[in-house]
Amino acid sequence: MSDILIVDDDAINRLLLSKQLTELGLSVTQASNGYEALKIIRSRNSVFDCVITDCHMPELNGFELAEQLNKELMGQPSIPIIGCTADNSLSSSERALDVGMDTVIYKPYTMSDLSSALHSVLKKETCEWVLELPTEHRLEYANAVVESVRIALEELQSEQANIKAIAHRVKG
Repeated sequence: MSDILIVDDDAINRLLLSKQLTELGLSVTQASNGYEALKIIRSRNSVFDCVITDCHMPELNGFELAEQLNKELMGQPSIPIIGCTADNSLSSSERALDVGMDTVIYKPYTMSDLSSALHSVLKKETCEWVLELPTEHRLEYANAVVESVRIALEELQSEQANIKAIAHRVKG
């Protein structure tokens, strides 16, 4: 079972995301800010399979947390980081990539968006949970993947396409 750390200053967001991840069969640990997340990560004997962090929090925000984690883990296996934000601006996406986040999901997101993001960053052996989903959820997930690829292809045809951001998003 994959072990996911969620970091969000809003208790309601933490509860919702925790319930969604639990429904997907994943183990969840919660932190209410970036400093608490660092403390939890530093105190563990095992590494999280993924960190999902709100990008905009007081104190140590998700961007700063990603930078700090990548700096501290240099030379060790990295922890995949999924940023979560309501700010779907190009600058926010670029900043997420620049600080070492693997992907970003935008609020409000669907279970398919969340599943797709997790699948793109988790190692293949930690993605067995997808096979355990009910058939209707697997179908929803497959449709989300098809839609994501369709959108990426559409974006690539634009003269203003941010190829780096698009490639990063679909690499999984």
